[in-house]
Amino acid sequence: MDPGASSIHPEAAKNFLFSGTKIIRARRPQDGTDEEAVALAVVARTGFNTTKGALVRSMLFPKPSGFRLYKDAFRYISVMAAVATVGFVASLVNFVRLKELLPRMVWMSLG
Repeated sequence: MDPGASSIHPEAAKNFLFSGTKIIRARRPQDGTDEEAVALAVVARTGFNTTKGALVRSMLFPKPSGFRLYKDAFRYISVMAAVATVGFVASLVNFVRLKELLPRMVWMSLG
């Protein structure tokens, strides 16, 4: 049996328990001892097709989010700074036409 195969051979499938299988009856081993019967099983493979597996998969491999806070925040701040610069330059030009003094121009343009 190849554990990496995507399907199980029908002859081997008779001895496998699949996800969600409920055991109704188990037989004692035929070895003749009076000791308590012990069941032994080996996990062939696990998967993410169960609810718990889907939860684990979502924690281990989260979907990439399209939320770009820092990039969008810097873009917004850049646009606002450009608008403020245009307003500052327009105010300076207007005060130069009115022949205001330089300290008063700067003070009024920033305010």
